[in-house]
Amino acid sequence: MSGECPVCHQKEESTSHCLIYCSEAQEVWKKTPISCLLLLQRTMTLREWWTQMKENIAQQHHGDFELNILAITCWSVWKSRNLRVFKQTNSSPNVVVESVLKLCNELQCHPQRSSSPNS
Repeated sequence: MSGECPVCHQKEESTSHCLIYCSEAQEVWKKTPISCLLLLQRTMTLREWWTQMKENIAQQHHGDFELNILAITCWSVWKSRNLRVFKQTNSSPNVVVESVLKLCNELQCHPQRSSSPNS
């Protein structure tokens, strides 16, 4: 990725900007149940941010539900960004977070089954 962010038009576009630092992405992150764990230092790469977020979740004694929120929010922010950029469709941060929580709740209700034959 290169050039100006097509969503906020304020910063250079990068994966970390799109998923974390863009003002539109931050509006979504601030509405998630893990907002108190967020790290928004603009000097972190996506890999550094992801690693630190997972550590923060573990240190705060949170578990799979919060990790699911982290992963699904990243995916949802990316999906929302692409719909906006390529299809000129806007989703409010509230709608994005609602879809994140719905998917996380579905994962909680239907945990993956073990694939081992002895289960």
